[in-house]
Amino acid sequence: MACLCIQRSFFPQRNGRLLFVPLGTLTTGRIRRHWQSTTTSNSISVKQEIEQANQRQDKVVIQRTPDDRGWGVFANQDFGIGDLVISATALQVSAKQGSHTIQTGSQSHVYMDLPARFLNHVCGPATVSIRPNDKAVYDFVAIAHIHKGREVVWDYECTEYELGNFECSCGLATCRGQLRGFRYHGPLVLQAHGKDCIAPYLFTTPM
Repeated sequence: MACLCIQRSFFPQRNGRLLFVPLGTLTTGRIRRHWQSTTTSNSISVKQEIEQANQRQDKVVIQRTPDDRGWGVFANQDFGIGDLVISATALQVSAKQGSHTIQTGSQSHVYMDLPARFLNHVCGPATVSIRPNDKAVYDFVAIAHIHKGREVVWDYECTEYELGNFECSCGLATCRGQLRGFRYHGPLVLQAHGKDCIAPYLFTTPM
């Protein structure tokens, strides 16, 4: 997902040209998704989209991270294990991976709505996992007790078959060094989270 070619008109553009956005930098074991402060093709700025998402629901809030390295999604209430935290909706689906897509099938990469799109990756224990929903993407369900104010994070390799070699320097005992996707780290991801937290298509995709 790092600096991949984006093929969709919905993605950020300037003067008719697509912007290539680096997906993240490493901070405290998390990969941060960084967005350009520009407008999308439907003339809605990222700031406006965030404001609309925060007004649309009140379970979580999108805000700058405390270290000011990017956007994050934070609990706006307490969640217990099994609680629905975010129900994402697919805005666009493509056969090609983009820098801000999530994979739902071997040839299916989904551009989600906010707040789900701003969930950050964690190499250590995640707070949510994915469940397929009826909106062509995933729900994010609590797999840990999440107190109000805590960042909601999950493991990208639970959905992505392949990733573009993200170098991780979090220093955690569970850090995988590089995020390369379930194709390469499947056993480690399964050990960390269990089968129920993995995208179903990954079990039918040849490794």
